[in-house]
Amino acid sequence: MSSTAFIYNELSSLYERLDIEAGASETHGVITGLVCSGADRDSIEDALHLIVGDHGLPENVNQALSTIMMELHDAALRSFNNDSFDFELVLPDDEADMGKRTDAVAGWCQGFVLGLLKNDDVSIEKLEQDAAEIVRDIMVIAELDFLNEMMNDDDESQNEERSLIEIEEYLRVGAQLVYEELNPSKPTLH
Repeated sequence: MSSTAFIYNELSSLYERLDIEAGASETHGVITGLVCSGADRDSIEDALHLIVGDHGLPENVNQALSTIMMELHDAALRSFNNDSFDFELVLPDDEADMGKRTDAVAGWCQGFVLGLLKNDDVSIEKLEQDAAEIVRDIMVIAELDFLNEMMNDDDESQNEERSLIEIEEYLRVGAQLVYEELNPSKPTLH
């Protein structure tokens, strides 16, 4: 199991125990969108509110979720700023059923757009053409119906698997490109 699948499972389990509707992938999408928009660690409280809303969680749970989100923030920032290009989406393991995986990809996309556009200084119209196109594509992918239709176009599960992997790779590269456009000289996290 990859480390991102482990994070997905742990965060999903925590949300389930706390009866929080947000998904682990959606959470990572929000954090990634915030990082791309230039948000710093102080924005994590905003992210927590975006994700769990006014759930009235105990302080220790809020603190634990904040810590997890800060770790996701820091990991995304490090990944975007290093030469190894190792940014990964937090998604279920590749062995999970296709429906769960497509739901997670759609959730990640919804979260990414929400986090990215939370910053009032970021708008699709202000982005360069390539980055704007990527954000628009992510908005389309966020529509679960689109993903389900695409996955049902081929009856062969191997083709569905390949299509989903290609979408995941597009999102990974796309997030990197959006980050680089909005943060051309951002220093790395130490």
